[in-house]
Amino acid sequence: MSGGELGDNILNNEINVFEEHCDALLHLAQGETTIYSLLQQKLPDIKCQYLTINIPTVVDVNHFWAQYIDRETNAQMKQINEILSRQLIPLTLTPIEIRMMCAAPFILQTTSNQFVKPSQYYRARITRRIDNVTVEVFFVNWGNTEQIPIDQLRILDASLLKIAPLVYKCQLRSIRPNIARYPLNNWPIQAVNYVCSLILEHQVEAEIKSVARYIVNCDILLDIQLNNRNQQKPNEIGRTTLRQSLINKGFADTSNEEYIFEVKIKFINLI
Repeated sequence: MSGGELGDNILNNEINVFEEHCDALLHLAQGETTIYSLLQQKLPDIKCQYLTINIPTVVDVNHFWAQYIDRETNAQMKQINEILSRQLIPLTLTPIEIRMMCAAPFILQTTSNQFVKPSQYYRARITRRIDNVTVEVFFVNWGNTEQIPIDQLRILDASLLKIAPLVYKCQLRSIRPNIARYPLNNWPIQAVNYVCSLILEHQVEAEIKSVARYIVNCDILLDIQLNNRNQQKPNEIGRTTLRQSLINKGFADTSNEEYIFEVKIKFINLI
């Protein structure tokens, strides 16, 4: 074999190895997309000032998750529930990894520390490993986070990876705990319970202020009864906002986030 032929053979072998590596990397990338990725959730258009939403999860006074109330969301939820009601394959046959998508049940834990048998599965993302038998998952259609036994996890049907999460994160605008009453800057449980009583699992009207970093900055409109001085007439219905109601009850103060943001930008530009 001549030197030229030997060189060609070596080059061809290197090309074949390179192509095999490319195929392996492509397969790995496609596998990661399949296992880990969902489409980006649809966020409200900033041009839409008011929007009726459902609140399935309240995390804190100024942090909650919202769902759209429309035909598209209802159809997607129906499709997801129909597929997840079938016989599902246990995920225990696959290595458990953080960020992996799966089907997980919402399981209630009894006072004897026993898990109740699940009846319905939901789309979830594994966010943290608690121990060898338990993981923490985030339910991408509802916004809640729960600890689930690994043996209860199931493989998510590939068709459900093509549907974006059905919840998006909301933040109550320009508000903070009342520093005079709560110097540690933490929301009291009474304030959290008050917010839950008004919006949790309710359809409410949101006033959209901004959308940034996948977070919807908004306020919630509330109906209130106005006392009528004429006792012979029924009380009239007025409107306020969740933010203003929290301030009126002494739970919260205003927080000028827009001003703080502008100061930060000016400071960064000076560096």
